[in-house]
Amino acid sequence: MSFRAKAFWLSLLILVTILANLPLLYQPFGRDQGIFAYIGDGLNHGLVPYRDAWDHKPPGIYFVYALAFSLFGREMTSLRLLETIYMAVTALALYLLGQRWRGEAVGLAAAFLYVLGSAWLFEWWDRAQAEIYMALPSVLAVYFFLAAWPWKRVGSTLLLVLAGFASGVLVYFKPTGITVLGCLVLATPFFTSKEWRRALRQALWPASALALGFGLSFVPLGAYFAWNGALGGLVQSVIEFNMYHARTGGNPTVAGTISGTLDFLGNMNVLAPLALASIAAIALDSKGGLAPVTPLERNRVSWLLAAWLFFSAVGIWLQGKFFSYHWSPVLPPLALLAADGLRRIQADVARSGVCKRGQLPLTPVPSQPSEGRGRPLVLGAYGLIALAYLVFLVQEERVKLGRDLPYLLGQTSQREYLANFGHNILGRDVYSFLAAQDTARYLRQHITSEDYVLVWGFQALVNFLADRRSPTRFIFNYPLTFDQPESEFRIQARRRFLKDLADKRPAYIVLVTNDVNPIQPVDSHTLVEGFPEFKRLIQKQYRLEKDIADFHLYRRVAAE
Repeated sequence: MSFRAKAFWLSLLILVTILANLPLLYQPFGRDQGIFAYIGDGLNHGLVPYRDAWDHKPPGIYFVYALAFSLFGREMTSLRLLETIYMAVTALALYLLGQRWRGEAVGLAAAFLYVLGSAWLFEWWDRAQAEIYMALPSVLAVYFFLAAWPWKRVGSTLLLVLAGFASGVLVYFKPTGITVLGCLVLATPFFTSKEWRRALRQALWPASALALGFGLSFVPLGAYFAWNGALGGLVQSVIEFNMYHARTGGNPTVAGTISGTLDFLGNMNVLAPLALASIAAIALDSKGGLAPVTPLERNRVSWLLAAWLFFSAVGIWLQGKFFSYHWSPVLPPLALLAADGLRRIQADVARSGVCKRGQLPLTPVPSQPSEGRGRPLVLGAYGLIALAYLVFLVQEERVKLGRDLPYLLGQTSQREYLANFGHNILGRDVYSFLAAQDTARYLRQHITSEDYVLVWGFQALVNFLADRRSPTRFIFNYPLTFDQPESEFRIQARRRFLKDLADKRPAYIVLVTNDVNPIQPVDSHTLVEGFPEFKRLIQKQYRLEKDIADFHLYRRVAAE
């Protein structure tokens, strides 16, 4: 491909990324994003995660939000802008990886499939989540690993260390990101020798370089939290507390895992069957009638990419909750394999005599058409699957565009638009962005920027929108109410919480009803009954002033 053609396709890729994300630009935050926004905004004003604001996510997502607010301002659209840029960079990295594996066409197809998949397959509730930002380090880890091979090349050690470092950055966003490092370490013997004892010996050095890079990735993070006296809080929140949290909610059984995976495959539109076509061909050692198109065309590389998809899925299976955004990390390998599947199917179409030479751009047409009688049947099956997925995609996108386009074209007001963004669990509306925004507006109008607001619920978004600080590091009530009364963690958390309220008396306490979720099926207002000390404090010092949908605002009327 000429430089001009490459520049055209990469420019088109960036343009498509912008256009695909344009409808998302003005979409609001959900509950999780509100927590991340509060902590990220606080980071820009001296707040330290885990010490000053509690959450059980690793810290990477908070730094992303802090960066977005620093670059583009303290607005929700800032995250959408940064995520669009991030997606474009990830797509370019995926293009480079696909180029090394199968050539320019597959690299470009993978990049486009990733961009369109990210924009179309994950709704507003799923975006700006930690899992979205696992894509780039995952792609870079695999790219650096392959760039280092064969191991004796100059600079291989540095590239392997970089691959390990990128694997460590994955854990900044989710502990299960470590499965990618496991994939690369287990792959090293297969890139050395066919004799297994020799392969294990020769794999020791590259595996050590990967482990070194992985360890180095945590040095700056550890130094930051140790310097700010929050290293213990990080370990307690992200490691110790998550040992409990990982066992709650979802369906981690074998049946639940199968059901969750099948549901994911069904919602991945045309990417899933295309990727499965590639994996099936790899398993059968088939190249779709094509000669190798790059020096890196090796069966072991193909198996590595299939393993990358599998180990990324293992990270989701270990969580056992199967929320839609949990599947985001599998999208890069899925898009890459789907691009290869598209290449193979196109080659089969060309070989079957359906198309003439030069009619399809992805691959050259072999001179000898296949005489396999089963090929038309296989191609017909692929066609029907693709048609079914595309019909489903069009129907789904029609609903989304019917919501977003009128606002982008100025045909509906902002309030009418934002009224569309709520969250429903099993027929029950448990979240309304408009209600959170109205509550935040009321608080801004009735207290100063120096006053504190305690939101008792999963709604740190109210603190962020109101630009009012919480008096306690427990910015949502889960660590104070999770169902384990005998836990020393919960006992100490409640003591700290009550002390915080005594030291920094909030002007308002906002009790939230109806904020159930798969992790905690009882709403926050009801959970006050299980915390008698907090209930007495509200009854003695606060009076109900205003109800705004599911938000009940109690104003302080007494000192003690």
